[in-house]
Amino acid sequence: MPALTRPSSISKVAQDTQLYHWLTDAPRALPLTTGSRGKWLGLFVIIASIMGLSVSLITDPSPQTQIIDILDVVSLLLGVGIYIIAEKIPRVGINVIVLGCTTTITIEVSIGYSARPANLAIVFYVWVALYVFSFLSTAESLGHVGYIIVAYTVALILGARPHEPLADWILIISTVVIASISSGYLNYTIRQLAITDSMTSVSNRKGWDLVAPREINRARRNGGFVVVAMIDMDGFKEINDTHGHPMGDQILIDTAKAIRQSVRPFDVVARWGGDEFAFMGLVSNRDEAKAFIERVVTNVQKVSPLSCGAVVATPDHDIDNLISAADDALYRSKGNSNKRFHMVDI
Repeated sequence: MPALTRPSSISKVAQDTQLYHWLTDAPRALPLTTGSRGKWLGLFVIIASIMGLSVSLITDPSPQTQIIDILDVVSLLLGVGIYIIAEKIPRVGINVIVLGCTTTITIEVSIGYSARPANLAIVFYVWVALYVFSFLSTAESLGHVGYIIVAYTVALILGARPHEPLADWILIISTVVIASISSGYLNYTIRQLAITDSMTSVSNRKGWDLVAPREINRARRNGGFVVVAMIDMDGFKEINDTHGHPMGDQILIDTAKAIRQSVRPFDVVARWGGDEFAFMGLVSNRDEAKAFIERVVTNVQKVSPLSCGAVVATPDHDIDNLISAADDALYRSKGNSNKRFHMVDI
């Protein structure tokens, strides 16, 4: 067994990478279906349109308000349609609709300053910004916030101006940027905590349940084989009993790190529970699958003795069946001291 070392504290650099992951990997932390995004967007458009029409009832009519009322009625009908077909709207469609919402808000702002309380329509900029940071990736969200900044600037230059346009611009844009970015980062952090094992920083069971089916679907689209493997640390109880739980915790941390460094960035790694880990990858053939498992097992053995069971299958199998088959292979591996891992084909 490799020499045991005392656990070290997590470096500040590792802690600071949370911001980097938010900027680059936020889509992986969004367990939201296209339908969820679409329904919320539809509700947003419906409620905003109803609010706009309600305000028109308590303000004096004018040619400007009539134009705004027409936009609100059209938006209301479109919102109902978006909600109905939410499951069928692709991600690019969601982005296009959001751009349309921002454009509509900008038109109402540009013609509405002198016709009704303009801050009503301006508030919807904040709605859009909060929506995108809740349902889209960070890169997409920053793009939409940038469009809001440009659109509102154009509205102030070309449309009906308030008494203090520069002051209005600073107030609205700062509100949009600060509210949306802080909310987006908080949402991402909460989601990451929900799907990440706090000790090892790999996925927990909930994270696995969210990501693994997506990988199965990706394999179905692209072809190839799916590899699912289970790892159990041999003698882990004795490590805890002899050296204490801090040492056992460090073994788990180092094991997770060894697995993560042995697989590709898009492969799935999870702490299954206790001293068990699961990992999953997509390969083009069965020989590649064996090399993939060999690489992981070799690196993990530098940390601790282990047993490993793996299954290689076509992607038409259910993920639960693959886990069950890998678990069976794991127990066979434990019963055969001459093999580092047991792999089955199904």
